[in-house]
Amino acid sequence: MEKGAINRPASQTQSEQTSTSDLRTALPQPLSPGDVAGPSARSESEQQTLTDIRDAIAECDTLRLDPSLPEADRRDMDAAVLTLRNLERELIEATSETLLDRLEAASKPLEDLARDIRTRVTAMNAPAKALEHFKRLASLATRILREAGRW
Repeated sequence: MEKGAINRPASQTQSEQTSTSDLRTALPQPLSPGDVAGPSARSESEQQTLTDIRDAIAECDTLRLDPSLPEADRRDMDAAVLTLRNLERELIEATSETLLDRLEAASKPLEDLARDIRTRVTAMNAPAKALEHFKRLASLATRILREAGRW
């Protein structure tokens, strides 16, 4: 069986096989971790697979809506579209989880940098706060001396 082919029951007639033969070649197989070299190649491969699935769904939809299509083929197309949509959801979920993991890993250095900046800002503000307290103390002492001088 060729790669990407759908497993059909043996009872399927030759006419049903020929009417959906172009659909079978359009269906991609799910990716396994050993199929690709690295994260970027996997991501590109997953995006290409997702594009292929969406193209196959669009093609199935146009074929399904053909009024001359026999009812049995229409049911087969409906089942194929459901399978394709499930594959699309699974691939989107896997891709989004991978993307989320990569974003969390990439945000870790930013979180560390933000924590370091907050620590440095707090340390830099300490002398200014001390000077503000001394200013208030000097202002209070000045007012006390001024009031004492009025007497």
